[in-house]
Amino acid sequence: MSFRSAAVRVPGARAVWRAARRVVTGTRRAEAAQIAEQPLDPSLAIDTPTAEVSRDIRRLRRNNRFSLRPVTSKSSSVVATMTTHGSRVNEAYLAIESIARGSRRPKRFILWIDDPAIAQNLPAPLRRLRRRGLEIIEVDPGLRVHTKYRYYVESSSAHRFDMVTCDDDIIYPSSWLLGLEQVRLRHPDAIVAYRAHRILIEGDAVAPYSTWPPNTSDVPGLLHFGTSVSGQLFPPAFLDLVRDAGRRFLEVSPTNDDVWLHFLAVGSDVPVVQVAQQPQLFPFVPGSQADGLYRENGWNGGNDRQIATTYTPDVVKRLRAEAVRRGEPTV
Repeated sequence: MSFRSAAVRVPGARAVWRAARRVVTGTRRAEAAQIAEQPLDPSLAIDTPTAEVSRDIRRLRRNNRFSLRPVTSKSSSVVATMTTHGSRVNEAYLAIESIARGSRRPKRFILWIDDPAIAQNLPAPLRRLRRRGLEIIEVDPGLRVHTKYRYYVESSSAHRFDMVTCDDDIIYPSSWLLGLEQVRLRHPDAIVAYRAHRILIEGDAVAPYSTWPPNTSDVPGLLHFGTSVSGQLFPPAFLDLVRDAGRRFLEVSPTNDDVWLHFLAVGSDVPVVQVAQQPQLFPFVPGSQADGLYRENGWNGGNDRQIATTYTPDVVKRLRAEAVRRGEPTV
């Protein structure tokens, strides 16, 4: 008999045990809420799972081993796209399973792979997902993070379905797709994001990325900078604009797809709307934050360099005019 099993047999011990668990759980929730209120920063990219996330991951692993449920739904009008690379291919199935368990599933779920060695030797979890409807498509390398959406937008001359982008390093809640779709119904012409920053303007330029506060509005706006880390939904008309804009992002924003897509949105007067007033950051897949993209974009100033080369004077002017129109402060 374990110590815990013996201890709870003592009169009153069970109540004490439960009270202690409530204190610990409450502390963890308070810490999580405090972290969620902070803007995404490389130093916050912690992927050590809580006990709750660990239990969720175990459920997802079981789903992958035993579920026969399709990852897609014919009744849906949304296409989900994702890419993966390197060692992350071994755990990417967790992100896919977390979306596939939802009450709303995409019409198509596409995983783009730009490494022939990976595409020809897929891990067993991905092969199982392919049997349940996941499309795994090998493409040419070179687009990096833009791979997740670029090949899809180039595949149609007239898009009819929404596209949602998702990352291979996130454990999404079961309500993830439903939340995006519900907001899309209220704002059909906007880009929908679970998490956004509020862009600040400094003189005739965009202020440093690290100074942007979290967006705390669920009203559409050009100043709202959606981040792909928690997922975004893009309407068909905007996908046509993205396709027609070509691949200049390789020159100006090669490692940040959010910068390029927001630049195109502002230039076309397409606002971003956050699902709720507070931004949401979902748990990371354990061990997924070992690569250098956060360091490259955040710590080494990659975001600011790409913003400076991407956002034209006309786009910055539009952003400043939007801030003035809303009566929001400019630096």
